[in-house]
Amino acid sequence: MKFRFLQVVLTLALSVLSNVHTATAANFAVTTSASPKIAGTTSGGGSFPKGTSVTLTATVTNDCYDFLAWHSGGVVVGTGISITITTKAVPEAFTAFFVLKEYTITTVSSPANEGTTTGGGKKGCGATATLVAHPKVGFRFLNWTKVSDPSFLVTTATCKVPVDDNASYVANFQDAKPPSVRILGPQKNQVIPQSAYAIEGIANDTFGVAAVYFNLNGKGWLPAGSTNNFTNWFAWVSLAPHSPNTLSVYAEDAAGNKATNSVQFSCGAAGYAPLSVADSWVTVTEGTNTQPSFIVSFDLASYVLVSPTTNQQGEVGTYTYTPTGPNTGELIPHRVLPVQDAVSNDSILDLTFSDGFTASYIDKNGGDTGTLTFEPSADTSPGTLDGAHLVGTSYVIPHFTSTNTFGNSTFTNIGSDGSTTIGTYTFTKFSPTAGLLLESPTSPPAAVGKTNFIVLSYTAAEKPPITGNYSYKNLGNDSLDAGSFVFMPGFDETAFLGPEVLTGLQFQVTPDGEPFFTRTYGNGTFASMSLKSSNEPTDVGLFIANTHASPTTGTDQFIALNPPYAVGLDDNTFDVTFGAKSNYNYAAVGDANIKGSAVWGNDPVTGAAALTGYTLTAIPTIKGKNTVLTFDYNIITERNSSDSGTYTYAPYSTSMSLLTVQFKAGSDAGSTQYVVLQFLTRTTGNYVHSQQDATASGGWTFNSGRFTIAATPR
Repeated sequence: MKFRFLQVVLTLALSVLSNVHTATAANFAVTTSASPKIAGTTSGGGSFPKGTSVTLTATVTNDCYDFLAWHSGGVVVGTGISITITTKAVPEAFTAFFVLKEYTITTVSSPANEGTTTGGGKKGCGATATLVAHPKVGFRFLNWTKVSDPSFLVTTATCKVPVDDNASYVANFQDAKPPSVRILGPQKNQVIPQSAYAIEGIANDTFGVAAVYFNLNGKGWLPAGSTNNFTNWFAWVSLAPHSPNTLSVYAEDAAGNKATNSVQFSCGAAGYAPLSVADSWVTVTEGTNTQPSFIVSFDLASYVLVSPTTNQQGEVGTYTYTPTGPNTGELIPHRVLPVQDAVSNDSILDLTFSDGFTASYIDKNGGDTGTLTFEPSADTSPGTLDGAHLVGTSYVIPHFTSTNTFGNSTFTNIGSDGSTTIGTYTFTKFSPTAGLLLESPTSPPAAVGKTNFIVLSYTAAEKPPITGNYSYKNLGNDSLDAGSFVFMPGFDETAFLGPEVLTGLQFQVTPDGEPFFTRTYGNGTFASMSLKSSNEPTDVGLFIANTHASPTTGTDQFIALNPPYAVGLDDNTFDVTFGAKSNYNYAAVGDANIKGSAVWGNDPVTGAAALTGYTLTAIPTIKGKNTVLTFDYNIITERNSSDSGTYTYAPYSTSMSLLTVQFKAGSDAGSTQYVVLQFLTRTTGNYVHSQQDATASGGWTFNSGRFTIAATPR
């Protein structure tokens, strides 16, 4: 029994030991881990019998990482975030590898040439990028901004930003260098002789000047006008007579940098009345009207009137302006075209100035009253229409437009109603802003012989197209129109031998069989002086055209206006043939006996714009007593005699002028005398004097000589 018991116990013990060995040998460990640990976690590991299918899963817990692959024993065993394995009869270890995300941080400078940046490039997620802005010399850092994130704004040059995505940052720079501003006029301690005065100067900046402001005598800052984006700046001011003045200016660039300047000067004018109204643009308001009636622009001796209505029409002519006192003046217009009866061409306007730009007027002859508002005029009118394109829109005829193209002396006009007119034309610039267009239709037959008289007044523009207003009158049927136009200058590349315009030129004209005489030109005006022959003109007047018919031929037309002896004698149309060296031959149309040749060059001298305040000494060619004339406003006095009277004075070119004197007392009382002056320098020149004399051959006497002119001592 004892033996059997021991046998049973031993059998049970062996059985237990056998079962324990069988369980331990059948399960095998599967372990998982994450690398790096901060990137994520793993799951699915444990102990499994051989051949068990087990799924291992990697989980990203850090947004800066991406799962890469499962590794085991240094070998990639799967690239999916979950893999399924079959257990082996050995323990196994699996590692889920994660990779740190990289983002690109882009930095740029704005503007690109004003600074540089550092700190950008590829960065690991979760890092902090340190961006630094480096302004170049002459610039300053403004702020950092972020593309597509308007809320991001950092105002320090060093900027720390988190790296959590691709991002673009902009370092904004600003010009730190202030502009420069200079005052060219007035100069320090300068005495300005008139009330209306153009202050002017120059301003410069690396990236352009945004604005220039001026302050006269502390009365407040006002914007100045400009050309070339304030490279040149200007403003017209009215100075109080006999006043000290302080002008302050500042220029500002786009970044807000400012530069200042100032100058002290004085006004020596006796009053508000200007010495000359040349180069003025004048708005005329008649009577008690609240709206302007018409516009007049003045050149040296010519004027152009244009009206937005047909009531006033348009006109060109000559004028004289004479200051009659500190605050008063006399303006006498003389309409030339269209031809007008003498009764309606006798206005004499007495002006009273309330400041340098505003005058009330009363017409001595008609009694009409009104207001003149003066402005400086820019030089906007072209000298020629050759190759130009103009579209006019009528104020009078509803919805009517006309398209005009101009060739060399020819035009084509196509109306919006389908009408077409062709013909020849002349164009003459009569003031800085306006000119006269005369069209002579050759088709259709109904228009032949009915000249179109069109005044064109151009507004200021720094580049084409230019806009403006026109007044139209048909001289054949008295039809009237007015409107606006858009003008595109031409680009005619025809190689003309003659000058495009005559303004500013001086000609030496030699008629066949005669000595030469001198002729000079303003805008639409001419002046002639003959010192060697009484057969040739010494006169002033208007010229029309200087039309080019071909590269070597053209036409000029002259209308003599003063002295009266020249009227009708120097009214000619000339056919002109140009040579290669600033010369031409001419022949009068309709009179084969009037012909000759000429050479030309620039008119070299600018004479006096007005005579008031000056003394002129005339030295006759034939020996005799010098004549000394003193001009005080509109009063002329001959020194050492009792002769005195009134006068008018008008420059018909920069170097030649007409002085007209009406003596009212002394030995010459009741006479009207004409003196054409040719300035050879600013203070010396030649003169030709003429006056009616019933006892002389031809009813006129002439004498000539030299003159000097100087300011009258006060």
